[in-house]
Amino acid sequence: MKRVVSYSTLVFLIILLNDIAASTACIHGRVIDKTTKQPIPNANIYLANTSIGTITNSEGYFELKKIPKGTFDIIFSHVSYYYQKERRLLNHMYNDIGTIELSTKAYQLPMVLVEGEEESLWNDQYEYFIEEFIGENENADSTYIVDPYKIDFWENDGKLFASCDDPIEIINKSLGYRIKYFLDYFEASSEYTKFSGNSVFTPLSSNSKMDSVKWLGNRDETYFGSFRHFITVLNESYSTYLALPESYNYSFNIDSLSTKGDSFLNSNGFFIYKVFALPWESPRLIVDEPISIKGLLSRGKIETERYLNISNYLRIYFIPNYNEEDYPFNFNIKNARGVQSSFIELAQDSIMIDILGRYYDKFGIHTYGKFGRERISNMLPYEYVYNSK
Repeated sequence: MKRVVSYSTLVFLIILLNDIAASTACIHGRVIDKTTKQPIPNANIYLANTSIGTITNSEGYFELKKIPKGTFDIIFSHVSYYYQKERRLLNHMYNDIGTIELSTKAYQLPMVLVEGEEESLWNDQYEYFIEEFIGENENADSTYIVDPYKIDFWENDGKLFASCDDPIEIINKSLGYRIKYFLDYFEASSEYTKFSGNSVFTPLSSNSKMDSVKWLGNRDETYFGSFRHFITVLNESYSTYLALPESYNYSFNIDSLSTKGDSFLNSNGFFIYKVFALPWESPRLIVDEPISIKGLLSRGKIETERYLNISNYLRIYFIPNYNEEDYPFNFNIKNARGVQSSFIELAQDSIMIDILGRYYDKFGIHTYGKFGRERISNMLPYEYVYNSK
């Protein structure tokens, strides 16, 4: 009997390890100097928007194991070289990235601090940049940039632009992360703000158990009701729909509180409607038209990705701690206590999204309302998992 138990345990472990291996990927490659073709040791390889990374060995080779499958931006950086990004679909167990060539940084003169009017202008630009980049929320009060003088600003036609050759070092003491942000683009005006880039997260060292507890709580609170939370739940709801039998009646009653088949979305506090204009841009009364997830998502090229399809605008109401029993049958969601409202529109017909809330075209989704106020201080790494308990 003892031998049978040991054999069964071994078989179970083999099956478990095979399942883990099948759902993850490995990447490998080499980093060299673009001019000399010599290997670059100790170059950093990051999986963008995660805390996952490694460094090259003395011959410039690297390998990164047990990473999720899907589309990722992979960042290659070294203090003496300009960083480079490669977008790759990691759909196989082993993925050869090939040889990456980095360009040597040009010699930079020592930084000179300006004074007088130039200093005053820079300070005003930086203050505005912080509001639009870091954000204005509880997390933002505990988030700061380590070396802000590396950032360059300029203005044109009433808009503020920013750039930085090096990753921007950010400390978020509210969520417990040190962040390297590789800024690609920043533009802000009185009407809108848009920026794109990639983050690399490193958890802060905890001085006490209280710090760890605080960070975990703040991360969950930040995630709860966020745009990423919505996209994740939307995908889970769509997966529920895919599991329904073909004979399932997916019709919905326009007067009901929630649509049939969207109960999972509603049970997580989200309610979606189609609108034809933003309230502040149209003199007409905006009517929320119920919509089902059936037409919002479609299958992507791989299991972890889907296409998001939206015509006009999608309005999203979020009710924290929603309980269906607390609301009568014909209750108007917009009147719910503590309800939060957001809008989404697409810059093109469809956008590829990930089942855990990522999307790849940074300017492909326009967000307004609560979602539109999310900034760097609200960012969490891709591998973060919400703890509902």
